[in-house]
Amino acid sequence: MKKIIFAGVLVSAVVAGQSVSARQLVVIESSSPTIKNGQILDSAKPLSLGKDVKLTLIADDGQVTKLAGPFSGLPVAKSSSAGGASASGGTRMIAMLSRLVGPKSMDQSSIGTVRSGVGSPPRNPWAIDVKRRGAHCVKAKSAKFWRTKSRKRAKFSVLPMPGGPKVKVKWPKRTELLKWPGSVPLTDGAAYKIKISGMPTKTINIHLAPSNLPTPAHGAAWMVGKGCMVQAKSLLKKLK
Repeated sequence: MKKIIFAGVLVSAVVAGQSVSARQLVVIESSSPTIKNGQILDSAKPLSLGKDVKLTLIADDGQVTKLAGPFSGLPVAKSSSAGGASASGGTRMIAMLSRLVGPKSMDQSSIGTVRSGVGSPPRNPWAIDVKRRGAHCVKAKSAKFWRTKSRKRAKFSVLPMPGGPKVKVKWPKRTELLKWPGSVPLTDGAAYKIKISGMPTKTINIHLAPSNLPTPAHGAAWMVGKGCMVQAKSLLKKLK
């Protein structure tokens, strides 16, 4: 759920006559010179934003709030029931997202992506990028490989580690996504060697998403915990 709070709107901390308990919020995008990406805020403390300053926040239940200045008040009014996360789970999610977007978020996986010239990630954050080795987070019922759309058909193979058997398929031309081959077991924590024609063999490690992730923000935080940093950033970008 997204909520946009515009100029002149003050958010009350009292709902139905009762005070709202303080919650944690993480800043995922900020144009403020004093409020940084990855900063963790307290929902019980008022914010003051100047004209044209914008913030995008995620609360500990996964709720997304956008603020636009001039603004003065509390950043959120109440907890959404959409996330339904426990307090401890919400705190962990906030910490993971802060790590993802904070000033020290350029981890090894993202540095490697930049240096190797991999380019833009898939539009679907859950897709397996065949140009990138290492950890990939996927949904078991919709696992797909992704490549940049090409005019040429490609040969593609998947080899479960440590011993196969290798499965070979044809990747149709002008097609970005390819379904995970039904004859290849999709196993959480397993490693696979993949090869597409014209590119070197890469080893990927698969992490299957739990079915009970209540919001996309929870999904991004889970990805961070599994080392799927590029995918997590791509998923979080859709919430901004």
